[in-house]
Amino acid sequence: MPTLLSTKRHISSELDRFGARPIVWDPEKQRAEIAASAAWAASQAVNSSNNHQHPKPIVVGLSIRGCCDITTLQGPIADEAWDKRTTGRLEDLAQYQQGVDTDDASESQSSPPSAHRGRRRRRCRKLSLPEMVHPMAHVKIEVSLQATDKEEDNGSRRTIRFHWNALDALTEWAQAHAEIPLPHNDDEDDDESNDNNSNSRKADTTKVLTILKTKDAQLWKEKRRLLVQQQQQQQAAAATTQEEESLPDAVLHYDWSFSTPYLGTTSTPNNNSNLFTWHSLPTSGLNMSLLTDQSVPILYFDDITLMEDDLHDNGQVQYSIKIRVMPTCAFVLTRLWLRVDHVLVRCRETRFLMDFTTTIAVGDSTTSAVPIPSIHRDVSWRECAWEHLAQHHLPSDLRTWQLLDQGLDTPEWQGVLKRIPAVPQLPAGIHAHAKWGANEQ
Repeated sequence: MPTLLSTKRHISSELDRFGARPIVWDPEKQRAEIAASAAWAASQAVNSSNNHQHPKPIVVGLSIRGCCDITTLQGPIADEAWDKRTTGRLEDLAQYQQGVDTDDASESQSSPPSAHRGRRRRRCRKLSLPEMVHPMAHVKIEVSLQATDKEEDNGSRRTIRFHWNALDALTEWAQAHAEIPLPHNDDEDDDESNDNNSNSRKADTTKVLTILKTKDAQLWKEKRRLLVQQQQQQQAAAATTQEEESLPDAVLHYDWSFSTPYLGTTSTPNNNSNLFTWHSLPTSGLNMSLLTDQSVPILYFDDITLMEDDLHDNGQVQYSIKIRVMPTCAFVLTRLWLRVDHVLVRCRETRFLMDFTTTIAVGDSTTSAVPIPSIHRDVSWRECAWEHLAQHHLPSDLRTWQLLDQGLDTPEWQGVLKRIPAVPQLPAGIHAHAKWGANEQ
């Protein structure tokens, strides 16, 4: 079933030797989850009519150490219906939450439309999603806790889940727009970081998102104006005069590089986020020697792509996840790679290590403390303006970067990546080094 599994997945033949077992996913029994992708369902309908066969169960992960279930899926690209539905939900999250836009919104709800004639109308941010989003793609690690007596009776279990998926990544990207003001008209950029010299400045890394400009920014500005005018004309044709006055102006002012700050999603028992948290550390707690130990095999490996886009031929952006499971640990590397031609290169990585050789004790008011593997996380953000690439011994010609992008796992590319300078300061709330554990407050 190639549309569900990635092409780079590897499963060891030695699972039994190390007390691990495969996790089998049966599409026929879990159609509700599959229905999240209408494109996949439609393709299977065609295949079924041609082959008269039902989808077969597939191995999607492994269970290890008696407490950890690890699964991955790739899945197909989102269809138009999913894209339209999700865009609308994300636009609700992306509206600017400060200043005149919010005030205008409250006024429009309390005053009749006639009271606003001649005023500047409220502006509404519109979004566009990446060309290729994989809604079913995910990496998931579930850690079982000791069940209460009631849960043991009904067969349920308490788990902590570490999850990486496209929808959550895009949700955090959309939410970050709430701090970006909208321009008052199509000829302005309210965010001072987006003036004509914004791309040559030192990046303000205290901001999660900025609105980048391409080399052909003026051409895109004209295209944006035409798109907005076309949308307003369509609205005018479909609405009465009174209804039209209540409509907000649609503004295509958003982070089209899709530079989400997403580190992953953590779910705790009963969704009680106060029980556990990430604690900041002064230095890295990752025991990387576990990954270089060649005395034990790699039991499971996968390389998942959540989303990607060619930025309308202005570069490339991709959010990918690699996971490696060994008898001693589970390691996850997430990477957002961005190249905006003649503007900048950017790399945001998260390294997550679950160490099976050491444990921490966790518990809450309903369970006694139980040991689970220790968990650490490192976050690294790197970026460099195009005109500063040579200063860091990085290639400045576009062709070299395009060739490097075709081999993101090669030693040559890894060497280039390490030379991209780290941002001097991560945004508030993002720890460079952290460990996961009980909330001590």
